[in-house]
Amino acid sequence: KGPNAQIRWASEWHTSTKAWLKMSLDDMAKEATGGLAFDIVALRDIEAGEEIFIDYGEDWEKAWQSHVDNWQPAEAKTSLNKDSWISAKEANDDKETALKQFTTNDLRRVFEHPYLFTGCHYSVSEQDEKEAYHKEDKEWRKLSDELLIETYADDGESLSKGYAERYQFHKDHSIWPCQILKKESDDTYTVRILQNEYEDEQNWDANRAPRLLTNYSQEGIRFIVNPYKSDQHLEGVFRYPLGIPDEIFPEQWKKT
Repeated sequence: KGPNAQIRWASEWHTSTKAWLKMSLDDMAKEATGGLAFDIVALRDIEAGEEIFIDYGEDWEKAWQSHVDNWQPAEAKTSLNKDSWISAKEANDDKETALKQFTTNDLRRVFEHPYLFTGCHYSVSEQDEKEAYHKEDKEWRKLSDELLIETYADDGESLSKGYAERYQFHKDHSIWPCQILKKESDDTYTVRILQNEYEDEQNWDANRAPRLLTNYSQEGIRFIVNPYKSDQHLEGVFRYPLGIPDEIFPEQWKKT
């Protein structure tokens, strides 16, 4: 069928594009921020659910065909077999099953997955200021389970219950990395909260103390892909610049 949409310079909604199209390359180089934007304009009626196709140019097509002709699967760098591989979406859709693999069953041990990590809904409160978090105890791993809970844990029900309905996106920074330590009931766990790099360092992190929460609902737990571990970062994936039609560029930008 061919392309059903086309790249064009932004219309009136983006006020600076029109002015920038009149600039020289030297003028644009002096600007502190970008001032150009594109529209994606339909070339014909597009049905609901139909994929958007844009012509990326002849060079892109040749590069893609070369990739298809020469592609070899990347060497596996994980001990997981194809039956134990699970996507973040699949894990979030069936948390009870996925959590079996991530639960350490030990208040002192952490679990490192090759491409996923668990995040827990968390917000800083006065509980983070308890005395135990203001001093380093290098021997905390030698404490009994009961004493660990008594010293370092708080009830996590209010942080986790009902959060699945409120969660929308990562940028609210309400998801903190966490470890799933022990299953308590059908849908509650003991978890260890880890420092969120986008938030101020907490005393418990500075002093390497475990921030534990009990009675934590699985509603507050999410599976997230580790940075640089998604499919687009695999060796041998296809990457090539998307072509922009030559005819849309102003003459003063072109080499003479």
